[in-house]
Amino acid sequence: MPTLLVPPLAERLLLARGPRFVIPLGLLTIGLGFVLMRLGAGLGEAAWVTLLPGCVVTGLGVGLTNTPVANTATGSVAIERAGMASAMDMSVRMMALSISIALMGLILVRGIRASLEPVAPHAASGLTALSESVAAGNLAAAEAAGIPVEMARHALGEGFDAVMLYGATAAFGFGCLSLLTLKGGARMPALR
Repeated sequence: MPTLLVPPLAERLLLARGPRFVIPLGLLTIGLGFVLMRLGAGLGEAAWVTLLPGCVVTGLGVGLTNTPVANTATGSVAIERAGMASAMDMSVRMMALSISIALMGLILVRGIRASLEPVAPHAASGLTALSESVAAGNLAAAEAAGIPVEMARHALGEGFDAVMLYGATAAFGFGCLSLLTLKGGARMPALR
């Protein structure tokens, strides 16, 4: 919901303060959302209620970032090249999203595997497949391998924790990088 409601505000902020303010703000907000999700997952029994604040804050950050990035990309080139800039922006977004989703999946499975390794040394050869099953929510597969469901749930939490740490680190890192690379506080011209 925030990704749908925030873009008009983000566009106003972009016009008033420029991309050097809005884009880092959005990325840092996304990072804060990942931190809140990580904290929410660590509160006893993680549930949608404990993760919701982080999801909302992350959504606010995405809403703050999307429109300003697209407008900055298309507004930074001559008008006859705006279509090309828009296509490049979308292509880079889709590639980055694909890579990030794959990387988060890898981090999740590796985090689960690292947590299961000490308790299941006998299952070392099938530990990656077992970790993938646990990542998919199949805790019964762990129980069938002789690992108590509570340990499998804990391993899933450890994997999720690693994913949220990656997400926060990446968002904070790109937020700082955008702050350093975007030029001054120049305001964007009004969009037609």
